[in-house]
Amino acid sequence: NGKNEEMLGEVFANHKRKEFVVATKVVPDDMDRKTGQLGEGATAEKFLAKFDESLKRLKLDYVDILYVHAISSREAVLHPEMIKAVTTAKQQGKAKFIGISTHQNEPVVLRAMIESGVYDVALVAFNFKQDHRAEVLAAINEANKAGIGIVAMKTMAGGFLDKEKTKPVNTKAALKWVMQNEAVCTAIPGFTTLAQLEESFSVMGDLT
Repeated sequence: NGKNEEMLGEVFANHKRKEFVVATKVVPDDMDRKTGQLGEGATAEKFLAKFDESLKRLKLDYVDILYVHAISSREAVLHPEMIKAVTTAKQQGKAKFIGISTHQNEPVVLRAMIESGVYDVALVAFNFKQDHRAEVLAAINEANKAGIGIVAMKTMAGGFLDKEKTKPVNTKAALKWVMQNEAVCTAIPGFTTLAQLEESFSVMGDLT
């Protein structure tokens, strides 16, 4: 309900804008999460209105990256209203870069982004446990060659190796597995403690 953005807005108010990079995500209206299809209610105007609300909560004039969130189909990536929305935000100076975030059908989404010639950044689920990781990796490499920045998420693969959650993932190894791929620009592993934050930062000092 926007609480995270409000919290960050309080933090950002005490810093110069150039001191941080921030991305936010907007979910299109009228989206079927199962099929990934967008209905008639998915309009550029509604999307931009929701984005303006995010900017207000963040207390910012612009974000560095604006994502169309939770996209899982080629049709949604290429939807004229979504392309109109993000390109308008970019033209207005409210977003430096525009992108898509995807949790499923990642190869399809990435290849549609390449086809569009519009998007700058892809926020994509990528980890060592994915059954289709070879296909995801191939699409990531294709997107990278096409000039799309790749930001990896879900890098810890849920945190456990088993469904019973008795065998924890080696989080440093999981993050290294992702970051060793030169097509990946950065990752956004989740943190709930300072120790987790420091551990992930330590990975960047030695990826071997």
